[in-house]
Amino acid sequence: MEKKGYAEKLKDPQWQKKRLEILERDGWKCMACGSTEKTLHVHHIFYLPKMEPWEVPNGLLITFCESCHKQLPCYPEYKTCEDCPSYEDDCEGPGNHPKDIIGYIASLLDYIWSHQERFGGKDYSILIPNAYYMIKDK
Repeated sequence: MEKKGYAEKLKDPQWQKKRLEILERDGWKCMACGSTEKTLHVHHIFYLPKMEPWEVPNGLLITFCESCHKQLPCYPEYKTCEDCPSYEDDCEGPGNHPKDIIGYIASLLDYIWSHQERFGGKDYSILIPNAYYMIKDK
């Protein structure tokens, strides 16, 4: 079977379903600027080795508008995710972390994205520091 490129994988119904879940979770708005009018992208915070885009836990996905997505550090260097070396099949992902730790991080982020009002912010730059201080104080 021929290997699908990243652009082809984003047309897969499994990715489309996952994408809609994330857009719904994030209230159909950019988690950086709050826009509901601009084209929305679902961004992978990081890729996990040997995983298809739709297999990544929801907490490692976040909604950005096209403008905010282009401002991410990797964007100027890599015009598409397929160009990014971290997407290669032999990639070690975000280090050699045990799968359960990645799962905990993903679950925590999914909870934060899903309960924005509890963490007092409407965008990720406010949500993450607020969540950090709430967790730290526990």
